[in-house]
Amino acid sequence: MAKNFPKLTPRGNKGYYYFRTFENGKDKWINTRTDDITEARAYRKKILGSKESMQALSLIEKDSRKLSDMYVKSITGKDETSILLDEAFCKWTSTQPRYKRISEGRRNIHSSRFAAFVDWCKNKNLEYVEQVTNEVALQYASYLSTENYAASTYNEIIAHLSNIFDTLDKVFRTSNRNPFDKRIVPRISASDKEVAEHKALEPEQLQNVMNKAVEAGQGILDLFIIGSQTGMRLKDAALLKWKSLDKSFINIKASKTGVDARPPITKHLKEMFERRQELNPDSIYVLPEIAEIYNRDSSTVAKLCKKVFESALGKDMTIIEAGEGRKVNTAVYSFHSFRSTFMSLLAMRDVSIRDAMRILGWNTPTMVQKYERMLEAARGDSDRRTFELVNEISQLNYDIPDAPVPFEPTPQSLSFLMSKYSNVAIGKIYGLSDVAIGQRIKIWGLKRAKKVFSPDLSDQQLETIRLELKNKFH
Repeated sequence: MAKNFPKLTPRGNKGYYYFRTFENGKDKWINTRTDDITEARAYRKKILGSKESMQALSLIEKDSRKLSDMYVKSITGKDETSILLDEAFCKWTSTQPRYKRISEGRRNIHSSRFAAFVDWCKNKNLEYVEQVTNEVALQYASYLSTENYAASTYNEIIAHLSNIFDTLDKVFRTSNRNPFDKRIVPRISASDKEVAEHKALEPEQLQNVMNKAVEAGQGILDLFIIGSQTGMRLKDAALLKWKSLDKSFINIKASKTGVDARPPITKHLKEMFERRQELNPDSIYVLPEIAEIYNRDSSTVAKLCKKVFESALGKDMTIIEAGEGRKVNTAVYSFHSFRSTFMSLLAMRDVSIRDAMRILGWNTPTMVQKYERMLEAARGDSDRRTFELVNEISQLNYDIPDAPVPFEPTPQSLSFLMSKYSNVAIGKIYGLSDVAIGQRIKIWGLKRAKKVFSPDLSDQQLETIRLELKNKFH
C-alpha cells in the first residue's frame, strides 16, 4: 500500500518533508514538520489513513465540529480544543492586558455587540467558535445590513468580531481561523454609505403619523407612543420590559450600543403604562403582542412601521431612491425618525450634551458632534423665532415722537458769531459760560481776526440771534 502514498519532498530552509494531496479540486501541500524521513513517512501514513476514515464517517456524521474533533483526535490522540461562544468573549478579554484601561461605556458596547452575535448564532443552533465558518460570517454581515446599521457602526461591529476571532485563532488555533477577516467580509467604503439620514418629523407630520398608527392597531400605536416620547430605537421599544420602569424613569441598556439609557416617563407614557398594566398584568413585556412578533421576526415589525409612515407621509416623502448601482433605497422617515425628532426637541430646549447622552444612551464622538450641530441649529432657529415674535407685538409698535434738536454751538455757528460778539455774549446766546465757549474755540482751532467788544444784549436781541442761528446752523 505504501507505493500508493504520494512522494515526500524536502522543502524550505529547514528541509521539512512535504507531500501533495488533491482535495475538493485543489492541489494542497501537507507539511510533516520533520526532516527525518522515517518520521515523515509515519506522519504521512497516519494523516492519509485518518482521512480515509473521516471520509467514511462523513457519510453518516454531518456535524462538522464532531468530525473535526474525531479527526484531530485520530492524529494527535487528544480532543480538539472547542470554545463555547458564551465563553469566547471572556477568553478574548483575558488576552488583552490593556483592556481594563478602556472606558466602561466602551467595554459595555463591546460585550453587548458580541452578545448580540452569540444570540444570533444560537438561533441557528451554533454554539462553538469552531462552527463559525466563512459562510456564517457572511450571513451575519448580511443580517447587519438588513438591520439598517450606519456604515460606520457596521464596520465597527465587523472589525470588533474580526479582532476577537483573530486573537482566538492565534492563541488557541481555532479550526476556521478568522472568518471575519476583511478579505472574507468586506467593509463598507465611504462611497457605499447611506445617501440620507433619518429626518426629524415636523409637528404636523408627527400628528399625521400618530393618526395613521391608530388604524394599524393598539399595539403599533402604543409602540409609536414609546418611540416618540423617549427616542428609543425600535428593538428597545418593542422589547421594553416592566422591570425597566421605575417611578419616573425608564432604565434600559441600549441593545445596539450596550450603553445605559434613562429617558423620563412623560404624561402620555404614564397613561399608556397604566392601561397596559391592567390589560396584560402577567406579561414581562409592556407590549407582549409586539414583542412576540419581534422575537419571531424583527423585520415584520419594521415593515408594519414602514407602512404607517408611508401611509401618513406618502411613499415619495418617505423613500429616497438610492440611485444607479445601489441595491436598496434609503428611508428618510421611519421609526428611527422618532429618535431624530426627540433629539431635535431636546436641542430646541437647550438640553446639555451630558443630559442628552444619559437620556438617549449614546457616547460616541459622532453622536456628540451631531447633537452639537443640532444645538447650534436650534439656537439659530430660536433667535429667528424670537426676532419675529417680538417684532409682531402690537403694543411695541407705537409712534416715537421727534426729540428737539439740542441748541448747542457748532464750529460753523461759533465762527459766524466770533466776528461780531465776545465770548461772554456768545455764552449768553447759548446759555453757557464764557469759559465753555473759549474751550470750544480752542478745541476746534478757531481764531478771531481781531478782539471784539460787544455790548450787553437784551432778551429780545438774544432771541432774534438764536432764531437766526437755528435757521442757518441748527
